[in-house]
Amino acid sequence: MAYGLATRVDGRESVAIAHPINARTTSSRNSERSVVQDETICHGITGDFWVMSRDTIIENVRLFCGQDAPMMRYNEDTVNELELEVKNWNSGTDKQSPKDAPDCIDRFQNAVVDGCDGNDMLNNPYNYKFGATLRTADGWQYKMTPWSKQVNEVTCSISDKFFFDGFEVRGKNLPSALMGPDGEGLRKELSGCGAMTGWDFEETPDDCCFQWYASGSLPIGTKSCVGRAIQSAGGSSNHSGLNLNIQIQKLVFRFNSTQKPIIQYSGFIQNRGLGKSWQNNL
Repeated sequence: MAYGLATRVDGRESVAIAHPINARTTSSRNSERSVVQDETICHGITGDFWVMSRDTIIENVRLFCGQDAPMMRYNEDTVNELELEVKNWNSGTDKQSPKDAPDCIDRFQNAVVDGCDGNDMLNNPYNYKFGATLRTADGWQYKMTPWSKQVNEVTCSISDKFFFDGFEVRGKNLPSALMGPDGEGLRKELSGCGAMTGWDFEETPDDCCFQWYASGSLPIGTKSCVGRAIQSAGGSSNHSGLNLNIQIQKLVFRFNSTQKPIIQYSGFIQNRGLGKSWQNNL
C-alpha cells in the first residue's frame, strides 16, 4: 500500500511516495546488496517554477525515451520549458540512455508526471506540474525538472462612480490556495474593504495574457484597500514576479450647460520597486 512522507529539499516542500513491492536484492554503486523499493519524490506544489501543460510533457517524454542522450531540454523560452533525465545506478553496465531505460514512457507518465501534483483542486486547479524524480528498484532514476519561472501578475482598474468605486481585476498565477475556488479568497479579501455589490468572477481561457477576471463595486474611497486586498489574496508573492498595476480614474462634473468634466485623475501603481506615476488633466 502506497504511503506519503513529507520532507524538505532545498527549501521546498516535497513529498516522497513509496510504492512497496516484493523485497528483492539488487546491486548498486553504493551497495553491493540492498533491499530497495520504487520511490517517487515530488517537488511539491510550491515555488515559482512549473510546467503549465501536462500534455506537452507527455509529448516530450515520448521523444526523449526514443533517443540516446541521458538528459534533454525541451520547449526553451516558453512557459513549458523543462528538462528530462534518466540515470542507471547499476554497476557493470554501459546502458545509460533513455532507450535502455525499462518502461521509460510509462514510468515517466505514471509516476513522474501523473503521480504528483494532481487531484488537488484547491492548491493546483490547473494541474500544473512542478517536477519529480522516480527511483526504481531495478536501479534506474527518471527525473523531470521545470525551468520556466512563472510570473505572478495582476492588473486592476478602479473608477469613481459618484457613490461607489467600481473595480475590474485580471490576473494569472496567483497561489490557488489564497485565491480559492471561483475566486472566493479574493472576494473575501475585497469584502474587507466594505459592503461589496455586483461581484462577478470568471475564468478567461481565451484571454492571451490572464487566467481570470473579477469585477464589482465597493464604497467610495476604497482604492488603496483594493490594492492591499489583492496582495492578501496572493498578488504580492513577496513582491517577487508581481506586476500589479492599479489605474485610477476620477471624474468631477460641473453641472452647467455643457456637462463637461473639469478634472480627471489617472495613474498607475506598479508593485515592482513600488514605482508611482500620476497625471492630472485639467
